[in-house]
Amino acid sequence: MTDVSEKINNAQVHHGVFSDRAYITFIYKGFTLDDLTGIEEMAETKGYSKIIAKVKHPLSEMFLDSRYRCEAFFPLKGGGSVSFMAKYIKPERIAVKNSQIIYDVLREAGRAEKHIPATDLEVRRLTPDDAYALSELYKIVFETYPFPIYNIDYLKDTMAQNIRYFGVFSSGRLIAAASAEADSSNTYAEMSDFATMEQYRRLGLARILNDRMEKSLLKDGIGCFYTIARSVSYGMNKTFSGCGYTFTGTLFNNTNIGGGIESMNIWYKHA
Repeated sequence: MTDVSEKINNAQVHHGVFSDRAYITFIYKGFTLDDLTGIEEMAETKGYSKIIAKVKHPLSEMFLDSRYRCEAFFPLKGGGSVSFMAKYIKPERIAVKNSQIIYDVLREAGRAEKHIPATDLEVRRLTPDDAYALSELYKIVFETYPFPIYNIDYLKDTMAQNIRYFGVFSSGRLIAAASAEADSSNTYAEMSDFATMEQYRRLGLARILNDRMEKSLLKDGIGCFYTIARSVSYGMNKTFSGCGYTFTGTLFNNTNIGGGIESMNIWYKHA
């Protein structure tokens, strides 16, 4: 089960009971306070406990005036920024049970050595022919996930749109993968969907994949990267710190991933 993504008023909204939230992933031209109010009414009617919105400045001022809080952000190259604005419809949603672990993860991430390891393994951009192997890898690694990455048709459709997937192969077998989703304005990209088979972890494959995706994006003139990493994952937070990313905040109790609702950390980098 995953949530659905649909256009509501002048925004693209990913919502449902799975992550128990409404996530405004994109705001179209002409978005007004009435549009925001309509989304809030929808979320309240469906009983969701949180609204999170990815908002470019200066539109973030509208959200602040509507009693949203900025949980994280990343600056854009050339000026401006993107903020993650949150409103908790149900107060209990904001209670963070593992704050000490989140702190410890960030402390360890700050100590990560900054380097990209070398590898003799095959690393390449994935094609629709790889969709089945990719879906099987994601099924192995993730107990739950906020987007339908187990679905072969979804993977093929997103490959044909604005998401580029990369993978690492050992003896022809896909053992690690990740994706980069470029914003429609081609000014920044989200680095996401990192998965590595357990027996191949600690080889730095996530860093290798991230580096390869950055180089691919740079060829298309995209030099601003960000990620939404599981806040309790030592490995992923160390990966992005080690790749030169900067931490800017935590989205509390935000996403259903790995079997339950988790807080997520925002990291960014300019290249």
